[in-house]
Amino acid sequence: MQARSAVLHSEAKQHVEGLWSRLVQLILLLAPPSQALEEALVPEVLQLSDALRDDILPELGVRFEDHEGG
Repeated sequence: MQARSAVLHSEAKQHVEGLWSRLVQLILLLAPPSQALEEALVPEVLQLSDALRDDILPELGVRFEDHEGG
């Protein structure tokens, strides 16, 4: 069980690093700001954020929840 946990932790860490790398690339693409580019990238940034919140962080023992109005 401990070996499985270590494998999951390693895989989750690699996935997080990949997500952050992509997120940084997206942010750099937004400078200088371009309304059209920003609007095109928003869905991908939201998708990456959701994946981080729902799939990656829970494997590391972190849980975030969306709350309506906040």
